[in-house]
Amino acid sequence: MDTRMKLLLAAERLFALHGPAGTSSRAIMTEAGQRNASAINYYFPTRDALIEAICELRMEPINRARIERVAQYLSDKPAPADRLRALIAILCEPALAPIIEAKGKSYFRRFLAQAINNPSSNFHAIVRDRFDTSIRQLVPLIRDEVAHLPRAIANKRISMMIRTSSYMSAHFEAQSEGRPWSTRRDELDFELELLIDEYVGLMQGPHTAVGPARSRALRRYAEAQAFDPALS
Repeated sequence: MDTRMKLLLAAERLFALHGPAGTSSRAIMTEAGQRNASAINYYFPTRDALIEAICELRMEPINRARIERVAQYLSDKPAPADRLRALIAILCEPALAPIIEAKGKSYFRRFLAQAINNPSSNFHAIVRDRFDTSIRQLVPLIRDEVAHLPRAIANKRISMMIRTSSYMSAHFEAQSEGRPWSTRRDELDFELELLIDEYVGLMQGPHTAVGPARSRALRRYAEAQAFDPALS
């Protein structure tokens, strides 16, 4: 493994456990077993460059897998009753690929949960329009399947689903650490099916009628809210 990859994987692990703001360059160098103090700045001149490299390593395959599955969905749509669940599965299933490929010894999902809420990084700017194209394809398709919801409510529920799926994926990853993979894999598959069921319920649930004041607030939200799906 070359020096750049050692530094990248070390940073991913430490960011996952301590957050980008709680991880020093020295700690990354030590974790990577590197003594040359200039190595990290040579490969990653800024902290954002390091975060972007981790996203490129992990998020690009997830994004590509979703794009391929969206294309398959559009070429052969399921029965109407099955479409919402199929779309939510496209959202959720590829996201667990790093955990599955590493047989539970991964850190990316926890890194992502940390990066989403890290005010010191430009994570959303890094991801937007580069690693989130599949999410942008999914959003209108999901919205089409919940026509009973006002657009603003549908967008808000989709945003909640994307964000909470990131946190749940981080939890699944943490639960996999140190566990026998032969049993944890079956458990993970079961948890994923439960999560998809929960999101189907979230999206299909009725929308409670609102009074005029809240209706105006929803309209303002719909006008002002630019849906940001930068949470693979």
